[in-house]
Amino acid sequence: ACARAWRGLKRLRRPERFAVWFYRIVVNEAKRAQRSTRRDAPIEAVAVQDDASRDDRIVVRAAIDALEARLRLPIVLRYYYGLRSAEIGQVLGAPAVTVRWWLLLAHRRLRNVLDDSASPSHSRPASDERYADESIAAG
Repeated sequence: ACARAWRGLKRLRRPERFAVWFYRIVVNEAKRAQRSTRRDAPIEAVAVQDDASRDDRIVVRAAIDALEARLRLPIVLRYYYGLRSAEIGQVLGAPAVTVRWWLLLAHRRLRNVLDDSASPSHSRPASDERYADESIAAG
């Protein structure tokens, strides 16, 4: 992806949008690689302070990895890279409202999976509005 971006840098029309342009290239390269090889990526090692937190992170990461690509990519771009719905939409080639819908579906699926594996000490979030930086009404 970096080599492809380097070669295409002269075609970048709006330098201030470099991050979105680059993420788009990375996502396209990841999709291309996924189509050509079987996806058996191990969960990365997580450096945390205690075993309970580490176990929780592993369970969450496994649940995210189990999502279908159209739901996994928005979650990763939102929570790992901090992109907003409009930026994710530009990366994935979809309207922001569609991205927000994908995030809602992903949250519901993740909640179902995580509720099934959670201990009684974990509480269930009150709503699906965990991506409150943008409301659908404001869209």
